[in-house]
Order: sequence, then structure tokens, then C-alpha cells
Amino acid sequence: MLRIAICDDESYFAEELKELLSGYMMEKGLVFEIDTYNSGEELVGLGIKVIQYKVVFLDINMEKVDGITAAEKIRRISKEVFIVFVTAYMDYSLEGYRLDVVRYLLKGDANFRATVNECMDAIINKLNYSIRKKEFRFIATLACKAAVKGRMKLDTKEQIALIDQMVKLNNPFTCPHGRPTAYEISKYEIERRFLRK
Repeated sequence: MLRIAICDDESYFAEELKELLSGYMMEKGLVFEIDTYNSGEELVGLGIKVIQYKVVFLDINMEKVDGITAAEKIRRISKEVFIVFVTAYMDYSLEGYRLDVVRYLLKGDANFRATVNECMDAIINKLNYSIRKKEFRFIATLACKAAVKGRMKLDTKEQIALIDQMVKLNNPFTCPHGRPTAYEISKYEIERRFLRK
């Protein structure tokens, strides 16, 4: 599930953004939950629990705790949260780079819906990349755990089947983690080890 937070002191704008995001997520067939916060104070008051959100849309101009301060506090807790600045002012775009925000969206932009959709496309693409990476690591670990280990006894049929499967691989010489699966040993070395020479 993709959890999204919207933090904006203009409740009508927060609801409009929530509707746009809900439409986008439903169109993509994604499972999601969107929470809204009326102040930066309320959002950062979550403390460590702010990491429950994968995406946070922050208005920059809010009373007491503004969006920049909220983003700084989120960044102290996690670098993994995707932060999007949403504001009516261009003055703070450089702060976005410093805080590693995904996008800087302008309120009142004629193409606001398209901009929100493009922003979410970029986030979803980054999430899919990290999900694929984690899936590969998981599959690689499973492959190694299920692999034939030293001192395991295989009958001749199993040995031949294993070698037949290995030669069909693109890289039969290492496991997914890069560990060697086979060593080349010369006839001389075999004879020497078995005290035949």
C-alpha cells in the first residue's frame, strides 16, 4: 500500500490535491491511503511515525512550522520519504534541491493536474526500481539458500542434471551474489591431491 500525506493549511486545496491523487492512484490500479494535515506542526508532531508515508506533499507557506522546516525534520528521520513541495511562490525552489525533493509544484498552474500526474509517474517509477532491486536480492538469497552445499550427497543422475542446468545459464560460474559455483582443477592437481603422483 502506498501511503501519502498532504500537509497544507488551505483545506480546500488539500482536498483538491487529494482528489487528484486519488484519481491518479485508482486509474493506475494502485492500493493507497491519503491523509491530510492542516499544519506542519501536526505533521512533524508524528515524529518517527512520519516514515509511514512514502510520499509527502508539503505546502511551503504555513504558520509556525512551514514546509521547509517540516521537510528538514522529515529528512533528519528518513531519506527514503519522497517529498513534494506545493506552493504559490517560486522563491523557494533552491530549498528543494537542498532537501532532495522530488518535485516543486506551483498552485494555480493551468496544467496542475498534468504536473501532479507527472510527479506521481516519477515517484512510481522510482518505487518500482527499488522494489525490483529488493525482489532480486530476495530471489538471489533464496537461490543460494536452496543451492547444493558442500558435503551434500547427490546421486549420479542428480549430478548430471545439475551440470546440464548449469551449462544452460548465461553465467554458470557464479551464484547471484557473485560467489564461485565451480573451480577448475588440472589433472595434475587432482593426481597430486589423491597422492597418485
